[in-house]
Amino acid sequence: MRGADQGTRRRCLLKLADDLYAFPWEGYENNCNSYYFGGEVRCLIDVGHARFVDGLLANLSADGVTQADIRLVIVTHSHPDHLEGIGQFMNLGIPVAMHPASLEYLGAAGRMIYAFLSSRAPKVELGVPLAEGPLDALDGLVTICHTPGHEPGSVCVYWPEKKALATGDLLFCGGVGRTDFPGGNHRELMRQIARMAELDVEYLLPGHGGVICGKEEVKANVRAVQRLFG
Repeated sequence: MRGADQGTRRRCLLKLADDLYAFPWEGYENNCNSYYFGGEVRCLIDVGHARFVDGLLANLSADGVTQADIRLVIVTHSHPDHLEGIGQFMNLGIPVAMHPASLEYLGAAGRMIYAFLSSRAPKVELGVPLAEGPLDALDGLVTICHTPGHEPGSVCVYWPEKKALATGDLLFCGGVGRTDFPGGNHRELMRQIARMAELDVEYLLPGHGGVICGKEEVKANVRAVQRLFG
Protein backbone atom coordinates (compact mmCIF):
# COMPACT_ATOMS: atom_id res chain seq x y z
CA MET A 1 0.00 0.00 0.00
CA ARG A 2 2.93 2.34 0.55
CA GLY A 3 3.75 2.23 -3.17
CA ALA A 4 0.13 2.90 -4.08
CA ASP A 5 0.02 5.92 -1.76
CA GLN A 6 3.21 7.29 -3.26
CA GLY A 7 1.77 6.83 -6.74
CA THR A 8 -1.37 8.73 -5.76
CA ARG A 9 0.69 11.65 -4.50
CA ARG A 10 3.11 11.77 -7.36
CA ARG A 11 0.90 11.40 -10.40
CA CYS A 12 -0.32 14.80 -11.49
CA LEU A 13 -3.20 15.32 -13.88
CA LEU A 14 -2.94 17.65 -16.86
CA LYS A 15 -5.93 18.39 -19.04
CA LEU A 16 -4.31 19.35 -22.33
CA ALA A 17 -7.53 19.82 -24.33
CA ASP A 18 -11.12 18.62 -24.25
CA ASP A 19 -11.01 14.84 -23.72
CA LEU A 20 -7.18 14.74 -23.74
CA TYR A 21 -5.53 13.99 -20.40
CA ALA A 22 -1.94 13.41 -19.35
CA PHE A 23 -0.69 11.76 -16.18
CA PRO A 24 3.01 12.67 -16.19
CA TRP A 25 5.13 10.72 -13.74
CA GLU A 26 6.98 12.90 -11.24
CA GLY A 27 8.23 10.36 -8.72
CA TYR A 28 11.84 9.53 -7.93
CA GLU A 29 11.40 5.94 -9.05
CA ASN A 30 11.22 5.11 -12.74
CA ASN A 31 7.73 4.86 -14.19
CA CYS A 32 6.01 5.91 -17.40
CA ASN A 33 3.61 8.70 -18.23
CA SER A 34 0.03 7.60 -18.88
CA TYR A 35 -2.55 9.22 -21.16
CA TYR A 36 -6.31 9.04 -21.50
CA PHE A 37 -8.09 9.81 -24.78
CA GLY A 38 -11.74 10.50 -23.94
CA GLY A 39 -14.72 11.47 -26.06
CA GLU A 40 -15.71 8.68 -28.40
CA VAL A 41 -12.24 7.09 -28.16
CA ARG A 42 -12.02 6.24 -24.44
CA CYS A 43 -8.66 4.52 -24.30
CA LEU A 44 -5.87 4.52 -21.74
CA ILE A 45 -2.29 4.46 -23.01
CA ASP A 46 0.39 2.75 -20.86
CA VAL A 47 -0.27 1.77 -17.25
CA GLY A 48 3.16 1.72 -15.60
CA HIS A 49 4.52 -0.40 -12.77
CA ALA A 50 2.04 -2.47 -10.79
CA ARG A 51 2.75 -0.69 -7.50
CA PHE A 52 1.61 2.65 -8.96
CA VAL A 53 -1.61 1.55 -10.70
CA ASP A 54 -3.80 2.41 -7.69
CA GLY A 55 -2.56 5.99 -7.96
CA LEU A 56 -3.40 6.12 -11.64
CA LEU A 57 -6.89 4.74 -11.06
CA ALA A 58 -7.44 7.25 -8.25
CA ASN A 59 -6.55 10.17 -10.48
CA LEU A 60 -8.73 8.89 -13.31
CA SER A 61 -11.62 8.60 -10.86
CA ALA A 62 -10.98 12.08 -9.46
CA ASP A 63 -11.41 13.45 -12.96
CA GLY A 64 -14.64 11.55 -13.51
CA VAL A 65 -13.19 8.70 -15.58
CA THR A 66 -14.58 5.40 -14.30
CA GLN A 67 -13.34 1.94 -15.12
CA ALA A 68 -16.38 1.51 -17.35
CA ASP A 69 -15.26 4.52 -19.39
CA ILE A 70 -12.10 2.74 -20.55
CA ARG A 71 -12.87 0.78 -23.70
CA LEU A 72 -9.29 -0.33 -24.30
CA VAL A 73 -5.82 -0.17 -22.76
CA ILE A 74 -3.09 0.34 -25.35
CA VAL A 75 0.44 -0.65 -24.35
CA THR A 76 3.13 1.04 -26.43
CA HIS A 77 5.73 -1.66 -25.66
CA SER A 78 6.44 -4.45 -23.21
CA HIS A 79 9.08 -2.97 -20.87
CA PRO A 80 8.15 -3.17 -17.16
CA ASP A 81 7.68 0.57 -16.61
CA HIS A 82 4.90 0.57 -19.24
CA LEU A 83 3.32 -2.88 -18.88
CA GLU A 84 3.89 -4.43 -15.45
CA GLY A 85 0.61 -3.21 -13.96
CA ILE A 86 -1.57 -4.54 -16.78
CA GLY A 87 -2.98 -7.35 -14.65
CA GLN A 88 -5.22 -5.01 -12.69
CA PHE A 89 -6.88 -3.85 -15.91
CA MET A 90 -7.30 -7.37 -17.25
CA ASN A 91 -8.93 -8.29 -13.93
CA LEU A 92 -11.41 -5.48 -14.56
CA GLY A 93 -12.28 -7.02 -17.92
CA ILE A 94 -10.75 -4.19 -19.97
CA PRO A 95 -9.26 -5.47 -23.25
CA VAL A 96 -5.53 -5.02 -23.76
CA ALA A 97 -4.03 -3.93 -27.08
CA MET A 98 -0.37 -4.50 -27.92
CA HIS A 99 1.66 -5.27 -31.01
CA PRO A 100 2.22 -9.03 -31.48
CA ALA A 101 5.97 -8.40 -31.82
CA SER A 102 5.95 -6.99 -28.28
CA LEU A 103 4.15 -10.04 -26.98
CA GLU A 104 6.68 -12.29 -28.70
CA TYR A 105 9.53 -10.21 -27.31
CA LEU A 106 8.03 -10.42 -23.81
CA GLY A 107 8.13 -14.20 -24.01
CA ALA A 108 11.79 -14.24 -25.02
CA ALA A 109 14.48 -11.55 -24.61
CA GLY A 110 12.12 -9.18 -22.83
CA ARG A 111 11.93 -11.47 -19.82
CA MET A 112 15.56 -10.70 -19.04
CA ILE A 113 14.67 -7.07 -18.28
CA TYR A 114 12.04 -8.16 -15.76
CA ALA A 115 14.49 -10.61 -14.19
CA PHE A 116 17.11 -7.87 -13.91
CA LEU A 117 14.59 -5.79 -11.93
CA SER A 118 13.69 -8.80 -9.75
CA SER A 119 10.23 -8.73 -11.28
CA ARG A 120 8.13 -11.23 -13.19
CA ALA A 121 6.78 -10.56 -16.66
CA PRO A 122 2.97 -10.43 -16.57
CA LYS A 123 0.89 -12.93 -18.47
CA VAL A 124 -0.85 -10.80 -21.07
CA GLU A 125 -4.21 -11.79 -22.51
CA LEU A 126 -4.05 -9.97 -25.83
CA GLY A 127 -7.52 -8.71 -26.65
CA VAL A 128 -6.55 -6.56 -29.65
CA PRO A 129 -3.40 -7.22 -31.71
CA LEU A 130 -2.10 -3.88 -32.94
CA ALA A 131 -1.00 -3.27 -36.54
CA GLU A 132 -0.11 -0.26 -38.65
CA GLY A 133 -3.16 1.81 -39.56
CA PRO A 134 -6.53 2.93 -38.13
CA LEU A 135 -7.55 0.90 -35.09
CA ASP A 136 -10.86 -0.85 -35.79
CA ALA A 137 -11.39 -1.61 -32.10
CA LEU A 138 -11.74 2.15 -31.55
CA ASP A 139 -13.83 2.74 -34.67
CA GLY A 140 -10.82 4.00 -36.61
CA LEU A 141 -10.66 7.15 -34.47
CA VAL A 142 -6.98 6.61 -33.65
CA THR A 143 -4.17 5.35 -35.83
CA ILE A 144 -1.46 2.91 -34.76
CA CYS A 145 2.07 3.47 -36.05
CA HIS A 146 4.45 0.54 -35.66
CA THR A 147 7.72 2.20 -34.63
CA PRO A 148 10.40 -0.38 -33.75
CA GLY A 149 13.82 0.70 -32.56
CA HIS A 150 13.42 0.89 -28.80
CA GLU A 151 11.67 -2.48 -28.72
CA PRO A 152 10.60 -4.61 -31.72
CA GLY A 153 6.87 -4.10 -31.19
CA SER A 154 6.93 -0.46 -30.10
CA VAL A 155 4.02 1.64 -31.34
CA CYS A 156 2.95 5.27 -31.38
CA VAL A 157 -0.72 6.20 -31.06
CA TYR A 158 -2.03 9.11 -33.15
CA TRP A 159 -5.36 10.83 -32.56
CA PRO A 160 -5.95 12.94 -35.70
CA GLU A 161 -8.90 14.87 -34.26
CA LYS A 162 -6.72 16.29 -31.48
CA LYS A 163 -3.46 16.13 -33.43
CA ALA A 164 -2.05 14.22 -30.47
CA LEU A 165 0.74 11.65 -30.75
CA ALA A 166 1.65 9.32 -27.88
CA THR A 167 5.20 8.20 -28.64
CA GLY A 168 5.96 5.66 -25.91
CA ASP A 169 9.75 5.48 -25.66
CA LEU A 170 10.44 6.46 -29.26
CA LEU A 171 10.81 10.20 -28.75
CA PHE A 172 11.00 12.48 -25.72
CA CYS A 173 11.38 16.19 -25.06
CA GLY A 174 15.05 16.61 -25.96
CA GLY A 175 15.81 12.91 -26.16
CA VAL A 176 15.16 9.50 -27.66
CA GLY A 177 14.53 6.02 -26.32
CA ARG A 178 17.53 3.91 -25.42
CA THR A 179 18.50 1.19 -27.87
CA ASP A 180 21.03 -0.78 -25.81
CA PHE A 181 18.44 -3.26 -24.56
CA PRO A 182 18.03 -6.55 -26.45
CA GLY A 183 16.03 -5.86 -29.61
CA GLY A 184 17.06 -2.21 -29.81
CA ASN A 185 18.17 -0.59 -33.07
CA HIS A 186 19.24 3.06 -33.07
CA ARG A 187 19.21 3.49 -36.83
CA GLU A 188 15.67 2.13 -37.03
CA LEU A 189 14.56 4.31 -34.13
CA MET A 190 15.81 7.45 -35.88
CA ARG A 191 14.10 6.35 -39.10
CA GLN A 192 10.81 6.02 -37.25
CA ILE A 193 11.22 9.45 -35.64
CA ALA A 194 11.59 10.94 -39.11
CA ARG A 195 8.42 9.13 -40.17
CA MET A 196 6.45 10.43 -37.17
CA ALA A 197 7.68 13.94 -37.93
CA GLU A 198 5.52 13.86 -41.06
CA LEU A 199 2.32 13.75 -38.97
CA ASP A 200 0.38 16.89 -38.07
CA VAL A 201 1.04 17.06 -34.31
CA GLU A 202 0.00 19.72 -31.80
CA TYR A 203 0.56 17.56 -28.70
CA LEU A 204 3.59 15.31 -28.37
CA LEU A 205 2.94 12.85 -25.53
CA PRO A 206 6.16 11.01 -24.63
CA GLY A 207 6.46 7.97 -22.40
CA HIS A 208 8.71 9.90 -20.00
CA GLY A 209 9.39 13.57 -19.34
CA GLY A 210 7.44 16.63 -20.33
CA VAL A 211 4.62 16.97 -22.84
CA ILE A 212 5.28 19.30 -25.79
CA CYS A 213 2.40 21.54 -26.90
CA GLY A 214 2.31 23.52 -30.13
CA LYS A 215 3.09 22.50 -33.69
CA GLU A 216 6.23 24.59 -34.01
CA GLU A 217 7.54 23.41 -30.63
CA VAL A 218 7.01 19.80 -31.68
CA LYS A 219 8.86 20.36 -34.95
CA ALA A 220 11.71 22.15 -33.17
CA ASN A 221 12.07 19.25 -30.76
CA VAL A 222 12.29 16.76 -33.62
CA ARG A 223 14.95 18.85 -35.36
CA ALA A 224 16.98 19.11 -32.16
CA VAL A 225 16.75 15.39 -31.53
CA GLN A 226 17.76 14.55 -35.09
CA ARG A 227 20.73 16.89 -34.83
CA LEU A 228 21.88 15.48 -31.49
CA PHE A 229 21.19 11.78 -31.98
CA GLY A 230 20.99 11.24 -35.73
